[in-house]
Amino acid sequence: MKFTPLAIKKQQFKKSLRGYNIEEVRVYLEMLAGEYENLLQENKELKEKIAMLETEISTYKQIEKNLHLAVTQAQETATKTLENAKKQAELLIKEAELKAKESINKAKLEIAKIENEIQILKNEKERILSELKNFLLSELEKLNLLEPSAKIETQEKIEEKIKLDDIIKNLEQ
Repeated sequence: MKFTPLAIKKQQFKKSLRGYNIEEVRVYLEMLAGEYENLLQENKELKEKIAMLETEISTYKQIEKNLHLAVTQAQETATKTLENAKKQAELLIKEAELKAKESINKAKLEIAKIENEIQILKNEKERILSELKNFLLSELEKLNLLEPSAKIETQEKIEEKIKLDDIIKNLEQ
C-alpha cells in the first residue's frame, strides 16, 4: 500500500471502547514508518545520484571547455604555422632570385671578359699574320735583287711563299 498525504489524512480507525484500536494504529504506523523510511532512503539515493551526475556534468563541461580551448589553440597554431611557412617560402624565393641575378651578372661579366680576350687574341693574330707577310715579302724582294742564278732559287722561294700563304690562310680560319 502506497501512502499519500491525502490517504494518511483520510485514514479512519475503528473505534473501540477506549478509542482507536491500538493494534490497528500500531500496524498502520509501522507501515507508514517503513514506507516513509523507504522514501527517505530513495530520496537520499536520488540526491547522491544527482550530486554524482552534476559532478560528471561539471567534469564534462570542463573537458568540453578544454577541448574547445585546445581546438582554438590548434587553429591559431595552424594559422601561424601556415603564415610562417608562406613567409619563409617568399624569403627563399627572393633569396633564390637574388642568387640567380648574381649568377647571371657574374656570367655576363665572364662572357664580356672572354669576348674581350677573344678580340685581343684576334687582333694579336692579325698583327702576327701581317708582320709575317711583310717579313716574307721583304725577304722575297731581297732575293729578287740578287743575281740571276739566285732567281731560280727565288722561284723555289715563291713556291715556298705560296705554301706559306696557304698555311697563313689556314691559320686565319
